[in-house]
Order: sequence, then C-alpha cells, then structure tokens
Amino acid sequence: MTESPTDARRKRRGSRPAGFSLLELSIVLVIVGLLANSMLLGFSALRETAAREDAEQQLANASEALLGFASRHGRLPCPAAPASNGSESTGPGGNCTHPWDGYLPAISLGIHPVDTSGYAVDPWGNPLRYAISAFTNPACGANYCLSNENGVRNAWNSDHPPLPDLRVCTSASGSTGSAGSAECASGQVLTKDAVAVIFSPGKNGKQTAAGSDEQANANNDRLFVSHSQSLPPNEFDDHLVWLSSNLYYSRLLAAGRLP
Repeated sequence: MTESPTDARRKRRGSRPAGFSLLELSIVLVIVGLLANSMLLGFSALRETAAREDAEQQLANASEALLGFASRHGRLPCPAAPASNGSESTGPGGNCTHPWDGYLPAISLGIHPVDTSGYAVDPWGNPLRYAISAFTNPACGANYCLSNENGVRNAWNSDHPPLPDLRVCTSASGSTGSAGSAECASGQVLTKDAVAVIFSPGKNGKQTAAGSDEQANANNDRLFVSHSQSLPPNEFDDHLVWLSSNLYYSRLLAAGRLP
C-alpha cells in the first residue's frame, strides 16, 4: 500500500527527538542572562538611590543636632579629631584643634548609632565630616567665638558683629588662598558666611580623593565644594550641607541665647 504524503509528514514530525536543540537552549540562556543582568542593575541603582537619600537625611539630622546643642550650650561643639572616640576635640581656651578637617562629634551630640570608634558613619561606612568657622573677635578675646560659650552673644552685643566665614563653592577651580584666606572663584560662591559644614565623603570615600573638588573638601582650609555628582577625571560624590549664619542666629534668638 502506497504511503500518502500526509502520513510521511506525520512520521517525520514524530521522529524528531523531544526537548530543545542546543541552539534553542543557547538562545534561552542568553535571554535569561540579559534579564538577570537587567534586574541586578536595576536593584543596584535602587540601592544606591536609597543610600544617597539616607545620607541626606543623616546630614539633616546632624544639622538639627548641632543647632540643638547650640541652643543648650550657647556654642557649637568642636569637630572630633582622629582617634578622639567621637568626642569634640578642644584645646586651650576652648578653641578647636581641628576646626576645618575634623569629624562630627557624635558622642558629644548624643547621636546614635556610632561605629566602634565612636563616629557617626554614612551609608557607605565613612565617618561624617564636620567643620566649624574659626573666626575670632575682640569680644571673644583670642578664642574662636563659635566654640566658646556665649562667644557669639558677646560679639553680637559689642561693636564688632560676629563674622562666620566658611566658604562653599560650586567648584574648586580658580579658588585662591589657603587656610583662613581661601576664597571661591568669582561666580562660584554658594555662601561666604557659613557657620558650619557637614558632609559625607560618599561611596568613594574610602579612596584617596582624586578630583580637585573632593580634594577641596578633604584639605585643611575654610573652603568647601558642593554640587551634583560627577564622573572622573574630576569625580565627585560628596554630600554636603551647611549651617547659614542667619539660621544659627535665629535658633539662638529662639533659645534666648541672643541678644
């Protein structure tokens, strides 16, 4: 009996082995790999966004803690020195030993949690940095006005008004001077009278600062930089806030520390 074309086709289909061919399996594996990589990238981006938001909230909380300390004591705490176990580091006359290159004194401020060394750390495990204006005034004697109890009040009620002088710039490019004479370049000034600066070194904080803007935040002078994230060669991912003099004075007025 002659086999019909339809029967022949059925036999050919039935003779194919079950399952996928190597080519089909390869295509499936490539698709699965692409989907998994996309999911990992998305998760990593979400985690990084959450870390940045946490860092910004930490800085806001630290600012409020500093203002609360000033309301109670009539002064700001000094920055913590390296190996000071998270407590403010003061020298003779109450002057700060590390006014521009210290750390947030979490223990003195009552901030928790802290690491084993007593420092408040950002979401990437870096100690939060903190700087205070080291301005002096005849009404404060030879001492820093901000770190001495009622120093600002004494200056406020004298013929020499308080003049906090921390600089925050949009870039370190073109900046001049050093230490207490450092200045932003023209057109790059965010503030010239900040009382204090608090910042997180960001995700790359454990590395040596490569970009000039991050170097400006890590060196020992009154000038700091704040702007959005940027990639190498001038990589920048610091998160920075500052206390303005107006905000500081208004909080002291509300607490009865001024005039």
